[in-house]
Amino acid sequence: LQRSSSLPLPTRVRMASNGVAHDETPNQPDSNGHSDGSLATLTQGEIDKIAKTVLDNVIGQQVYTYSESSAWNQLIVEQITTELVRSQRPYKFIVTSALLQTANGSGLNVSSVSYWNKSTDLSFSYRWENKHMLAVVNVFAVAF
Repeated sequence: LQRSSSLPLPTRVRMASNGVAHDETPNQPDSNGHSDGSLATLTQGEIDKIAKTVLDNVIGQQVYTYSESSAWNQLIVEQITTELVRSQRPYKFIVTSALLQTANGSGLNVSSVSYWNKSTDLSFSYRWENKHMLAVVNVFAVAF
């Protein structure tokens, strides 16, 4: 159901218990069909902030331990995905994480390819490191 932009939206006012009036006028959908006023698109800055927060919390300054790396990776992708879903953006998310011990001079080459709609679908990479390990997080956002 599409609303003509020339028709006025009804205005409703709700009175809070503290006596303050709140405008409950429905928001008009934006060009992406969202009526909550938020931008539908994600930015690299948003991804960086989410990924950094999660990696700092999950790994912090811990030393790389192979036995713990699988659990860390699982927590990283789950927590990043949870934060992305909370943003209520119109995307399906795919999140990957790779952890690499840096103490032994190992190399890491990560790549991905996708076939999708370049005008609506997005991908982001974020690199994080501490003294002992490197993490590369990839986020794919596929519009629905």
